[in-house]
Amino acid sequence: MSFKKNIVLATLLVGVFLVSAFKVEAAPPQVVPNLAVVFGGKFWFNAVKYETISLPTDFTDTGAPDSTFNRIFVIKKQLSCDPDPTHLNVIDSAPGERGFNGGRWKVYIVDFGTSCESFTYAVANYARNGVDFEFAEDLLNAIDSGFASLGQLLKTFECPVKRLN
Repeated sequence: MSFKKNIVLATLLVGVFLVSAFKVEAAPPQVVPNLAVVFGGKFWFNAVKYETISLPTDFTDTGAPDSTFNRIFVIKKQLSCDPDPTHLNVIDSAPGERGFNGGRWKVYIVDFGTSCESFTYAVANYARNGVDFEFAEDLLNAIDSGFASLGQLLKTFECPVKRLN
């Protein structure tokens, strides 16, 4: 073989290796027994739906300051309280909004505990539509009032989002 053909063949082999070694598939939402969907790629921001548009880049342990991230609030509730798993998670900023950090996210659990009354009361009294938390402000008010707690940091990553409607 000529030197030129060897270079082409080597380049193709490296390309095939890289594609197979770094093959990434979108993960389905994580489900925990007896709990609603923990994390998926669609969110509410001020009554507008958004979704992720690419696979996330892990930013765990990068040392980036908290102020460079926005938050995704993952709603954790008992399925027996509300068997509808279609409630979307909530983000605190979106593209074009003041304070948006370009798709850099810290994901937190918002835990409504084991009491059905906490979730039902919080949605009825703090969610503007009385059905679902569509505004981060409403969700944070429910937390401040003690009907939910802001839990552990689940993940830190970068992933762009786009408006759905």
